[in-house]
Amino acid sequence: EHGFVSFSPVGKGSFRTVWVDGRNMEAGHHAMQLRSAEIGSDGKIVSEEMVDDKTCDCCQTSLVQTDQGTLVAYRDRTNDEIRDIYISLLRDGKWSEPKAVFNDGWKINGCPVNGPKLSAFGISTGLAWFTGANDKPRVKVAFSDDGGLNFGDPWIVDEGSPLGRVDLFMVDENTALLSWMEMNQQDAELRLALIDKMKGKLTSLIVAELSSARSTGFPQLEVAGSEVFLAWNEETAEGKRIKLVKTDLEQIYP
Repeated sequence: EHGFVSFSPVGKGSFRTVWVDGRNMEAGHHAMQLRSAEIGSDGKIVSEEMVDDKTCDCCQTSLVQTDQGTLVAYRDRTNDEIRDIYISLLRDGKWSEPKAVFNDGWKINGCPVNGPKLSAFGISTGLAWFTGANDKPRVKVAFSDDGGLNFGDPWIVDEGSPLGRVDLFMVDENTALLSWMEMNQQDAELRLALIDKMKGKLTSLIVAELSSARSTGFPQLEVAGSEVFLAWNEETAEGKRIKLVKTDLEQIYP
């Protein structure tokens, strides 16, 4: 098994990728790994490294360039089945020792399929994730002002019944847009919030009603100029399709 890939350009002639790798499972170790490679414009592997030798099996990874180097976020897996969000930074050709962004202490004997999301703007880096620690599901956002070397205490930004499936986009050095799925009385809703790194959640709005089923996938958030786009899978009696909504940043700011 090889999947949950993230990639980012690292120069004019190559890009960096990370993925969850299952080659070690063939030897009976029963643990997925996080691996990384730099790939040149000719498609050849320039280098390949191990980032973490034991990770959660099928949570998405996230990769971003900061002023300190290449930063990856992913869900770790300890020997005690604690599956919190970890980060590692690639500088001078070497990945740093992975460390927890915040010790949620989520113990779960299986993969929640609910990975984190990174975004960077200037000196600021934002990180969003879902946790179910202590049977209290939460969506959290934390910020770094030093390129991902250190993150501050997280803000809790959900409405009380989150499903997670987060996406994040740094609008500027102080604010980020966050999308996530939240349960409601009917099924689920897609929410969008503006997060200030010093004040927390400024606004929160419901973008759409949608299914909580796994077939909905992970809604994708993108910003182009002043326009905000959100897209997700929708399965109806007529078949599957991609649904898209669009709004403007001015409609989100308080």
